[in-house]
Amino acid sequence: MTTKKINILVLSYVHEGGEWIATQRLIKMLTELSDSLRFFLIGYTEGFKVDINSFEKILYIEAENVNRPFSFLRKLFFDFFKVRRAIIKLTKETESINIVLVSYFLMIFPLYSLYIIKKERVLFLFHGTKCIIKKFSDIDYRKIVILILERLALLLSSSIVVPSKFAEKFVQSLIYPLSYKKNYYLLPNGIHEIYLKKYSQNSLVAFRNLINIPISNKIILYSGRIVQYKGLEILIDAFIKILNFQRNLSLIIAYPKSSSDPQLLNLLNTTIREKDSGGNMVFKRSSESYIAWEKFQEKLCFRNIWAFTGWNAKKSLENIQGGVLDGYKFENNKQAIKQAA
Repeated sequence: MTTKKINILVLSYVHEGGEWIATQRLIKMLTELSDSLRFFLIGYTEGFKVDINSFEKILYIEAENVNRPFSFLRKLFFDFFKVRRAIIKLTKETESINIVLVSYFLMIFPLYSLYIIKKERVLFLFHGTKCIIKKFSDIDYRKIVILILERLALLLSSSIVVPSKFAEKFVQSLIYPLSYKKNYYLLPNGIHEIYLKKYSQNSLVAFRNLINIPISNKIILYSGRIVQYKGLEILIDAFIKILNFQRNLSLIIAYPKSSSDPQLLNLLNTTIREKDSGGNMVFKRSSESYIAWEKFQEKLCFRNIWAFTGWNAKKSLENIQGGVLDGYKFENNKQAIKQAA
């Protein structure tokens, strides 16, 4: 008996960031769990391409370059219709679309403008907000538009997948008082197998010598993009304060070759030059593609390394006790994926 195929359309921003990495790993795990799932991708991109073979068909939407005036709003307008045309094209070439996974909030609007699928069959994969306003000077009309569109995308979604209970509460706060009308599904992010690999002592010594880190030092690793909302300024500030009473620490900031904010990168480099006289902070940039970038991170993730992003960096650093980070726990999401599937 032939198993009926389930066609799943994925609408994502394809880039060297956590949102796409998490989406890609979810798809790879789902394909391992069932051979009845067929994935189709419409990827919004600024030149970055997919290196995996998990999709039956891929359509890329190249980011529109628009000149002033009102370049931001005009870009949103043009991108809307480019995504809409791509959805129409792909659905005509496919027998039917059974489920839609949306991980990029802007792509939900052209989807719902077409009425090609019931809202109950659309899952919004929430991985965080694209815009954080910390002070009045951060406000401009672009950020206000993004804040509004992010909330509208959540309001249009009847089912929202979140990586944690904290994220669920955060989403609820964004769309309160209408948050109770949504269905929430918890799918924890897990740690990739490459980070669990064990290395010989000789490998550890050779690696530390390569990047000039003493054998006795503990390593704190930030692995990700250099962008404003990651909290890297907090991480570096907290690390410098920790060095005042614990010198045998090294901070590695490892980041991909693209998708980073050049102004922030320059600011962080300037801060390190001015305040890190002992050479305890190291910037490592990958010059390779995404697949090589994972291997690059793997080399950094030896034992005796604390790894985290910058959201709660200061609190985490101040809670270092006995060689571990208090409350830090890795979760494997394979079981959760089986339950969701």
